[in-house]
Amino acid sequence: MENQSLGYYLNQLSLKRSEDILEINESIERDYIFQALALELDKEQYPPVIRAFADGYEDFPIVGNIFASRLRIAELLGEGGEKNVTSNWLKIERNPIRPVIVPNGPVQEEFITENIDIDFLPMMQYYCTDAGRYISSAIVAVKDPDNGIHNLSYHRMQFKGGGKFGISMHTRQHLFYYYEKAREAGRDLEVAIIVGCHPAVSLGAVSRPGLDGDEYDIAGSILGEPLRLVQGRTVSVDYPAESEIVMEGYISTKEHEPEGPFGEFTGFSTSRSTENIFYCTGLSRRRHPLYEVIIPGRSKDHLYLGHMICETLALARIQEKIPWVTDLTYR
Repeated sequence: MENQSLGYYLNQLSLKRSEDILEINESIERDYIFQALALELDKEQYPPVIRAFADGYEDFPIVGNIFASRLRIAELLGEGGEKNVTSNWLKIERNPIRPVIVPNGPVQEEFITENIDIDFLPMMQYYCTDAGRYISSAIVAVKDPDNGIHNLSYHRMQFKGGGKFGISMHTRQHLFYYYEKAREAGRDLEVAIIVGCHPAVSLGAVSRPGLDGDEYDIAGSILGEPLRLVQGRTVSVDYPAESEIVMEGYISTKEHEPEGPFGEFTGFSTSRSTENIFYCTGLSRRRHPLYEVIIPGRSKDHLYLGHMICETLALARIQEKIPWVTDLTYR
């Protein structure tokens, strides 16, 4: 693939089905409006991707709602549309493709390590009950120092000012396992926070390989070629060379601070949180990046991204015992 970027994916999608991209030509208020528009579009069977600008942030186009269409997700996974999602996903899992390290990439066109302040991004407050402005599309990448395997996972991130964020981890998932290993070793956990990437990386981040599996391998299998990575400059973590924005840094194993509430996939606002703190040590970005949003709460964008892969895994296991079951879906 000549290009593994979010922008390339959106351009190709527009050429294929122009109605899949909704361009908002007037700038909108930063908070609430993008979210409200996405939830209104959820009434359609296949809601479009939204592209807009927020007042005062005209240099950073906002794109979101990419995963609100089951058809778009199915097309990313292979031929045959929605009916072939399970078989296509099982092929992807069985044929991982290792990534390759390249010397540089668009994501490192600009890199700063001093006076870092992430306030320039159009981070939003989505619901009136949110504790503040959040990055809802943050993919946390961590690298196992023993075997070099990367883990990717989504986590909500509350902007605290400068290069500081509150982050909530899931105590039963792999990132928390690495966090505990770092804490027991008396060190902080180095991570890279990816904000904006090709949807193949996003789907890799919600896959479910074991601790010996690498989500970058899954992303490569979806792409049909090795995912191109660059090495972090302030952390020993690699990240997609053609992503939009990456915050290098660490999750403190010594500090905790209140984080939340935030509107979650259950349809409720929750304060339940591990109350961890992330500090940015290096900001890497394109000169003209897209700012990606995953619509939080009980939206199609959020639910389909999180559940379509789970559906395929559940169906495969059910069919092992009850072969006449042909399909299932989460609604």
